[in-house]
Amino acid sequence: MNAAITLLESETRALVEALGGRDPAAIMAATERLAVAAVAVRNLEVRAEDPERLTDHIASAQRHLEAAAIKVNMLSHWSRQRIDTLRELRQAPARCY
Repeated sequence: MNAAITLLESETRALVEALGGRDPAAIMAATERLAVAAVAVRNLEVRAEDPERLTDHIASAQRHLEAAAIKVNMLSHWSRQRIDTLRELRQAPARCY
């Protein structure tokens, strides 16, 4: 059980790092690895031998997921600004995207 949760925690860290690098291929790969890790955790039979340690791992993974969400929001905002700037430079009419 701890191995699956540790993997989830490390994959959330990897996603945060990939988002920081702004490399779409790295982001997609990290997202896919995180999805596999999440499925592994979801399929676990929960037997809490050490509930405090389990809680710490889950809290750590949650913090990394929150950091990933913040970075996704920042990248979305940055992309929206670039799209708007390019549209203004081209003097194209606004489109719904």
